[in-house]
Amino acid sequence: MNCQSGGESGSESGGLLVTIDGMDLPAITNLRREWMQISLSKRAGALLDDLLECEPHLQATGARTWAELVPCGSAGQHRQVDPWKVTSALIRQFHRDQLIGLALLVRLTPGLLAIARSLDWGRTPPWNDPEALAADAVSTAWEILDRFAGETVAYPERTLLRAIRQQLTKQRTAARRRLTQEEPTGDKVAELRDPNPISVLDELAMALRLHQPRLPLRDLELIFQHRVLGLSFPELSVVLGESACAIGQRSCRAEAALCA
Repeated sequence: MNCQSGGESGSESGGLLVTIDGMDLPAITNLRREWMQISLSKRAGALLDDLLECEPHLQATGARTWAELVPCGSAGQHRQVDPWKVTSALIRQFHRDQLIGLALLVRLTPGLLAIARSLDWGRTPPWNDPEALAADAVSTAWEILDRFAGETVAYPERTLLRAIRQQLTKQRTAARRRLTQEEPTGDKVAELRDPNPISVLDELAMALRLHQPRLPLRDLELIFQHRVLGLSFPELSVVLGESACAIGQRSCRAEAALCA
């Protein structure tokens, strides 16, 4: 299936190749290809057996292969277990083997692409091309995973993707600030700029916190994932285990209640 964004970019979320404007994104494509190969190895199989023994939530999925537990480019759907509990179990075991980190990166791929889309596919400094941003997003994701390793993280996809997005946004803000400082001003007085500007997404995040008593937590989380993290309804469908149509309807109702 070829997913389009704004008529400019697309990705084969169910396959290996990821492209933007017809250009391959090696950082993501190679990540998926490496996972497809390594997940079939004897080492990966033995690791999975160990994880199923020590992590009840993984065992409860009924998965017997990595392909069943972590479909390529997807969070997977396990009716017996909430998807976030599977991710949280893998984070707890992150330091056991690098393969677990690779599995988590593949699991976060839809969210990483959503973050890249929200950052205009890296067409602005400090990246200036989609592949540079994709590579930076993958390396940043690994750093964030290492930070949370060994912990039990509730709603880990949201927590991880938010931390990744914040880190990448800081890099872009710093690059923009440097460019602004380097601009020649001539005889004109330099315009005073807010050193810590608040984006529209940050304002929405603050609004959600202010309205916590008015809306159910699951609705607040849905608005945050869709509007702040930029996850589409099909992407959220994979994470939440609901249909994209049902998620879209619930999002509309939640946003209407928020604005009431």
